[in-house]
Amino acid sequence: MIKKSLIILTFILIVGCDDDSLNNVIYKEIAYNSLSEREKSSLTVDWQDAKIENGIYKKGQCENEFISENENRLCFFVKDENISLLEYQKLIAVIFNTNDDALLGPIIVIIDPEGPKVIGGVGRL
Repeated sequence: MIKKSLIILTFILIVGCDDDSLNNVIYKEIAYNSLSEREKSSLTVDWQDAKIENGIYKKGQCENEFISENENRLCFFVKDENISLLEYQKLIAVIFNTNDDALLGPIIVIIDPEGPKVIGGVGRL
């Protein structure tokens, strides 16, 4: 029932949106659905208000690096060892603020927009 409600809500939000806005809603929903119930309960904003950053994949100082358009660099883990990424492949970071941001930082989910699907996340301290 909850999943059906999210689909209906997503459809309502999509009406009148341009392609980028539509994609952002999809990325946010995919990222939100990948969170555990505990993580969801710690969010300080609604999932639709999560931040989106566009970026690319690069092997860098860490094994997997997300480099945003602003040149911010985030090391991330890949959730499945069978996932293969290409240098400079486009990626999306979905950032959820939580009650634990001061201690652990926000929850950051990395999305492959071609799927679209979750490929990993940034470890929290």
